[in-house]
Formats: sequence, C-alpha cells, structure tokens
Amino acid sequence: NRLLSCNGPSPYLHVKIAISYYAIGQYRRACQSFEQAYILNHSYREHVGTYASLLAQQNNIPALEQLCVSLSETENVESYIAHCYLAIVKEDFHTAQALSERACHMSPRYIPALVAKGCSEIMSSNTTASM
Repeated sequence: NRLLSCNGPSPYLHVKIAISYYAIGQYRRACQSFEQAYILNHSYREHVGTYASLLAQQNNIPALEQLCVSLSETENVESYIAHCYLAIVKEDFHTAQALSERACHMSPRYIPALVAKGCSEIMSSNTTASM
C-alpha cells in the first residue's frame, strides 16, 4: 500500500493532504503537510512547484532558499520552478522569467511551470508599468 508504510504515513499521503488543504485555501496547513512529506523523503518531488508557489505567496524566503538548495543537486523542472519563485520574491524578475522559460521548455505542458511563467511575466510587467 502506497499510502501507509511500516513507519506510518508516507510522503505520498502528506502531499495528497497538502493538495487538499491547498484546494480549500488552507495555505498554512498545506505548507505544513508539504514540509512533512519532504522531511520524510528529501528526494520526493511530487507537487513541489505548488509548494514553492505557496512559500512565495507567504514571502517565506528562508524556506524557499532551503527548498532550492535541496533541489539544486539535479537539473529538473521542479528546481527551475522553485528558483523562479525565489527570484520573484527577491524581485529579480528578469531571472524569474528566464528560469520559468527554461522550465516550460523542459516540460511544455506541465501546469506548475506554466503558472510560474505567468507569475513571472505578470510581476515583470507590473514593475515595468509602475516605473
């Protein structure tokens, strides 16, 4: 059974709970469930783009930086998405756009990559418009 391992809940279960909280707008609880999943298994990466976006919404730079460090070992779409959100909260929109474009190039139909790209474009255009 994927949901329960010998040692209790699996990262899979925590992430499913996190997505449920996310769907009903309980973002703090969603973050806590994501954290539990990644504590249980540091290499578990399902929905990590959603987790990165939640951390960015909360302006939680330390947690986002920690997530980026843990993802930096491999060059994958989730790593680009997390680094994109970190760039957004640090207001480095040029870097955010480049990272989101790389993520979309790697996985053109991956929704979290498209969301990150949209966020970086909106933030960039808002900054340009306000100057």
